[in-house]
Amino acid sequence: MTPVIRRNQQDRRAERQAARDAERQSELLEGSYRPPPRDKCVEKEHEKILDDEDTIRLQTRFWRKDGNTTEFVLVIRQREWDSWRNGPRIDCCHGMCHVHLDDDAPPSKSLMTLDTVRDVEEAMAAAIDEITWIADALHAQGEGGFNG
Repeated sequence: MTPVIRRNQQDRRAERQAARDAERQSELLEGSYRPPPRDKCVEKEHEKILDDEDTIRLQTRFWRKDGNTTEFVLVIRQREWDSWRNGPRIDCCHGMCHVHLDDDAPPSKSLMTLDTVRDVEEAMAAAIDEITWIADALHAQGEGGFNG
């Protein structure tokens, strides 16, 4: 019994260490930019059909203040029978622009560190390129869904 308990303790210790390492890495990527409160911004939203069958859409939400984009979220939505499911998402928060491979998943890839409001515009351009690539890959998968 002792080796099994020790192995379980080692596994839990390794998991805690991996979580601490991931948190430290995330802190290194965080920029200093923090958006103004959303209630002080103008919110805009639109959805674009990405395929001929209308099975994949890109939902774009962004907030603007004083002529600048202050924050954004890009979400790929895929039809599932008679409803839509959110899939991969790119957003900017905690001073960075990053990809979530699934809407509820933690960030999987950092696109850019954000230190100024001008960085948000640059990050949005990079995010649109990235989300378009992801959408093309999903469309190529056909019925495979978001996770293949």
